[in-house]
Amino acid sequence: MSTLPTIVIIGRRNVGKSALFNRLIEEQKAIVSEIPGTTRDRTEGICRWRGVDLRIVDTGGLDVGEENTIDREVRKQAKFAIKQADLILFMVDARVGVLPAEQKLARELKLSFEREKAQLRIPSVLLVANKAETPKLREAAQDPTWKRLRLGTPFPISAITGQGVGDLLDEIFKTLKLSFEREKAQLRTTKPDLRVAIIGKPNVGKSSLLNKILGEERVIVSPIPHTTREPQDTLFTYSLSGIEKNILLVDTAGIRKKARRKPGLEQMGVYKTLAAIGRSDVVIFVLDANELLDSQDKQLADMIEEKGVGVVIAVNKWDLLGQEPVAAGLQPARNLKVATTISKRTTHEGDLLMKTIHFGLPGLTFAPVVFISANTGHGVQKLLPLALEAHENRKRVIPDEELERILPKLILRHRPARSKAGSRHPIIRAIVQTGTEPPTFVIIIGPKQSLHETYLRYLENRLREFFDFEGTPIKIWVKQERG
Repeated sequence: MSTLPTIVIIGRRNVGKSALFNRLIEEQKAIVSEIPGTTRDRTEGICRWRGVDLRIVDTGGLDVGEENTIDREVRKQAKFAIKQADLILFMVDARVGVLPAEQKLARELKLSFEREKAQLRIPSVLLVANKAETPKLREAAQDPTWKRLRLGTPFPISAITGQGVGDLLDEIFKTLKLSFEREKAQLRTTKPDLRVAIIGKPNVGKSSLLNKILGEERVIVSPIPHTTREPQDTLFTYSLSGIEKNILLVDTAGIRKKARRKPGLEQMGVYKTLAAIGRSDVVIFVLDANELLDSQDKQLADMIEEKGVGVVIAVNKWDLLGQEPVAAGLQPARNLKVATTISKRTTHEGDLLMKTIHFGLPGLTFAPVVFISANTGHGVQKLLPLALEAHENRKRVIPDEELERILPKLILRHRPARSKAGSRHPIIRAIVQTGTEPPTFVIIIGPKQSLHETYLRYLENRLREFFDFEGTPIKIWVKQERG
C-alpha cells in the first residue's frame, strides 16, 4: 500500500497515542479524549521530518479484551498494522509506570515476532514514555522497572507540549538508517489524483464498502452505529484502462439527525466528517436500499450540495431487498409499486428506483446512481470509474466559442420570460465560464433585468445536454450589464 517507512504507534488505552499521532503529522486528525478506547480503527497520516516523509499509523488500545465484537476488531486492526510496520513505537505513561497489562502486551508482541519471523521482516521497537512534562517525570523514565518490558530504555516525551518529539524523530531516523539530507531522500509522499469521501448515515455499510474496494479489512465493520469515529484516509493505486491513478479514500462517521447526536466523541466525529467532505473531490453517497431517503439522507444531501463536490450515489444492500423500502415523500401505493418491481431486478425497475432517488434528492439529480452490495461486491467495481469521471467533469473547461455557438440555440428553444406584465423579455448578451471545480458560468444580461430561477434551471439542463457534466454540480450566476 505504501513505499514510505511505516511507523506504527501501539500501547494500552489512554497513554496518548492519538496525541502523538496528531503531533507528528501536525494536524488534528485523530480524536483525542480522556475516554479510554476513543480510537478504534487504525488512522494514517504523513509526517515530514528533515525532508523525508514517514507514514504514521495510530491504533486502538491493545489492552482491550475479547468480550465483544468491537474489542476483537480493535485488536485485529492493530495487529494488522503491526505486520506492516518498519518500526513500532510502544507507548507507555511515564506518570503511571509499568503495568501488568503492558508486560502482557510486550510478551505478546515478542511472541508474534517469533511466530512470523520466517515470513516477515521483524520491525524495530522503540519504547516511548509519554506525559513526561517535568524533569522528575523524565527522570522516572530511566527507572530500572521499565526493564521488565524488555524493550530497552524508554524515550521520554510529551505529545501535548511537543517536548522530546524532535529527538524521538531523530532516533527513528537513526534506527531505520534514513538519510537526514533532503537531496539524498528518495522517499516522498505520493500525491493523490483523486480524493473520495465515503459518506452516509450510520450503519449503511460505508466501512464494508471501503474494505471491499481495497480488498482488505481496513476499518472495523460492525452493526453498531458510529463504529467509525474518525475519517480514515487510505491512499492506494487504482488502474483504469492501463492508466494508474492514486486515489485517497476516506471512510467517515455516519451523521445522525442533529437532535439525536450525543455530545462528546460522536459530535467530534461529525465535525471531522463534514471537514472530510469539504476536502474531497468526489463523494460516494451511500444509501440503504431498505431505508431509502429518510430525513438523515436528505440532510446529508444538503451538506454535499452546499460543498459543491462531485457525487456518485451508491444504493447499498441491493442484495437484501426483500421488503418494501421506505421512500420518504411517496404515496403508499406508489411505494408498493417500487417494492414489487425491485424484486424482478430489471432495467426498467432499476430506472424507476433511480427516478425515485432523484425525485427525493432534487439537488443531486446530476449524480449517477449505482445499485451495489458491499457484502457480495455486486456493482462496487463501477464506483471508482464514475468517481474519476465526475472529477474530470468538475475540471472541464468549455471554450468561449462553443458557448457562443450554443447560446442562440438555447434562446431559440426557450425564450426567457418577462419579469412582470408589460415589461420586455430579458436579453442574454453572453454566457462565459469563469471557474472550475465545480464548473461555474456567468450569464450576462441587460441592465435592470433579471432571470427567473426556473430559467436558470433550464440553462443548467441544456448545458448538461450539450456537454458532459455528469457527477458534478454546475453553478450559474447572473450579471447585469451597466446601463
